[in-house]
Amino acid sequence: MAEETLVREALSKEMIESGWELARALRQRQVEIAACFWLYSSDKNDWKLTLALPQVETDGPLKAYEAVQSVIRPLGPQQTEPERFRRLLRLTDVSVLEPSHQLVRSIQTVPLLNEDGMQFKESRLGDSFVEGVYIYNLSKLA
Repeated sequence: MAEETLVREALSKEMIESGWELARALRQRQVEIAACFWLYSSDKNDWKLTLALPQVETDGPLKAYEAVQSVIRPLGPQQTEPERFRRLLRLTDVSVLEPSHQLVRSIQTVPLLNEDGMQFKESRLGDSFVEGVYIYNLSKLA
């Protein structure tokens, strides 16, 4: 008799910190961020750092990914960003969305109060159901 086992990849403290560092570095480069969150997918059993960037609407997703890539893996001898990005984040770990995307709008309705961020498991947020999500409180970046 076959038995199904669900293996759920944990969202680590290091992943959360690397998301903060990426958001800070993007803000330092004047990249506007409407929302930032880790989203879990059971299909792939992994987490993806998702950034809602107005740049996606104005310049397209390729330009937005280029902005993210410039922080994760800077080119040339002036590599001043933390080594953490090269260890913990790859461009394939990041997704960019338009701020008008339904999931982003749903996530933006969640009151985070004074928390740095909040994690939800198997929850309905606004009009969207998420298997797992960690939402950053971007007001803490200011």
